[in-house]
Amino acid sequence: MTSNIAFVYGALRVGLVLLAGLTALAGAVPATAQDHHPQVATLVKNLDQPSGPDIRTVLSKDQDGLMQGLRTGPVVGGYELKGIWLYVGRTHDSQHLTIQADLYRGPGLSRKVATFTGGRLNDFAENEWRAPANTFLQPDTDYYFMIDCVSGCTDDNLAKFRGTYSDGEDGGGEPGWSIRDQALYRWPDADWKPASRVALAIRVEGRPRHFRAYRTEIVSAPRDGSTYRYGEHIDVALTFNTAVYVPPNGSVIAIRVGDAADGSNYRAAAYHSGPQTNRLVYRYQVQLEDVDADAISVDAGGPNSGFGGAVPTIVASFGLLPVSDYYPGLADDHHHKVDGRFRVTDVALTSIPEHEDGFRVGEDIDVALTFSIEAPCLARLRRRHPGRGRRRQLPSG
Repeated sequence: MTSNIAFVYGALRVGLVLLAGLTALAGAVPATAQDHHPQVATLVKNLDQPSGPDIRTVLSKDQDGLMQGLRTGPVVGGYELKGIWLYVGRTHDSQHLTIQADLYRGPGLSRKVATFTGGRLNDFAENEWRAPANTFLQPDTDYYFMIDCVSGCTDDNLAKFRGTYSDGEDGGGEPGWSIRDQALYRWPDADWKPASRVALAIRVEGRPRHFRAYRTEIVSAPRDGSTYRYGEHIDVALTFNTAVYVPPNGSVIAIRVGDAADGSNYRAAAYHSGPQTNRLVYRYQVQLEDVDADAISVDAGGPNSGFGGAVPTIVASFGLLPVSDYYPGLADDHHHKVDGRFRVTDVALTSIPEHEDGFRVGEDIDVALTFSIEAPCLARLRRRHPGRGRRRQLPSG
């Protein structure tokens, strides 16, 4: 089965029909996302802290990794990360260096958040590593920014990064953000070690409370414990970092059901409940022949695959403000499989013979078939006995 879904990309435009019918907000003009969302600014930095004489941390042949820990602030819904800057000293033929920069959540380097992009290093300047679009950070969470010399790092080709002994941060950042007091370094094939109380001189840029959904989860449960059958509802909840409004009709998200071997595996889950709260529920009803043995999933919504129809909006005193099309994706979960096929689920003998040794000629044998879908059935059963034959009509059920 294929569902055709018409998507509307980008932010909500001025004059959308969402305003019609909202008499309390009649005449209000919705602001653009660019007008209302917080401006990109410094979240935290320590570049103005005293560096002291010749405090340097180095990427070279013998020291191929550097890592600096950060902790985010308390804003509910988290932050959008735009980029991270480090102050680079002399780079010693940096055109021969290939440096990779990654961000991890937690200290174990097992949960990568993003891989950054950056150009050639510039001597004695702040050098930027740009985060990919839709890089969001959770509140009150430790993150680790790691730079790794993946090629070209020799005794002659090295990069020096400025550090500081100071444990403080510069003013003007977001409340609650901090930079760990010690950077970490790594020798090839060795564990990470603290860099003698030296923190990297760093600046983190982004913005708080980008109005968006920051959590996607399935909040329904199959009746049989792990697999949805025909007619059951799959409910997907999006949690926003602000209360939002969405019209009763006209807003959908796409979920994946199946492996697309027999056509599109996208299905439209329509808005179901949660008006003017920070949690909207979208619902899809399993159709005949929907099958997903690996479990359903949700692609991350973004500029090319966000909400279909009406995008949720923020109800404010001066109008309806659009939220970002973005919402997080959801990987396959074995607790949420789908099998909407028509099938016999049980066969049972429901009649009892009049004699202990079994059925005799002329007795009825009743067999009950249970199907996965309620449907009328009229069937005939031919029973043959020595010397005669009978045709019995089964009752519908």
